Amino acid sequence: APTPLPEPEEVADPYDYNASAVSSLVDLANLKWVSEMAFVKAKPAPGTGKPKYDELPPLIALLREMVLTMHNLYHSHSKKNKDVASQLLRNLVYEWDCGDTILTLLKEYRDFRNTRAYLVDLVDITHTLLRLLKTFSEENHSLQRLRKRRRKRGSRKGVAGKE
Repeated sequence: APTPLPEPEEVADPYDYNASAVSSLVDLANLKWVSEMAFVKAKPAPGTGKPKYDELPPLIALLREMVLTMHNLYHSHSKKNKDVASQLLRNLVYEWDCGDTILTLLKEYRDFRNTRAYLVDLVDITHTLLRLLKTFSEENHSLQRLRKRRRKRGSRKGVAGKE
């Protein structure tokens, strides 16, 4: 008689985070702070000094780790972790300052002043964040789409010949 197959073991979640601890570190305020600091280092206000490109790589590496942590939380087997990541992504969608900063930093990249590792981190952040937001938006159809209103042509009151 054939021997019965053993019961499949429950797969351990490789991203078993403490959701409350992570949500206090990787939150919208911290993401915005890191991205604003990176923006200020790259493009300081006029009259406040030169850009500090040598201080950008650690900030971008930190931002990359935060985005990768969000990615891992969202793709976790734990509902609590996924809920934390979903809330963070929902806030990030509606407050897109971080995305604008990443776009600006990509535009400002110059190979003579920035390192290759810096560029790799920026591209990794962009790719991971866009892929994560795409997956999130496909799974959450309740996200509001903000559109610009279009003015109808010729619908003004008192147009000559239509009185």
